[in-house]
Amino acid sequence: MNELADWLERARHYAQALEKGSATKYDRDVKLEALVPVDRGSCRAGIADRAREIRNAVEFCEKQKLRMILAGGSEAYKVKDLLRSKGIP
Repeated sequence: MNELADWLERARHYAQALEKGSATKYDRDVKLEALVPVDRGSCRAGIADRAREIRNAVEFCEKQKLRMILAGGSEAYKVKDLLRSKGIP
């Protein structure tokens, strides 16, 4: 989770730098570009199967202000109230 949080923070800085400056001044980084839509909410994130993983993913997405969709979720029934309260499909 810490590594993912670091990548998201780098993507935020990358997007800000591109918006405020000339794109020709920066080396293109396709990995960071791919994360920008996730950060901006036009793409949702979240893959988890076990109840604990799902709770951790929900917490992580809240901290990072990301929109989440649950993919996998074999134990989603165990945390259905949490998912419903957060509006996570």
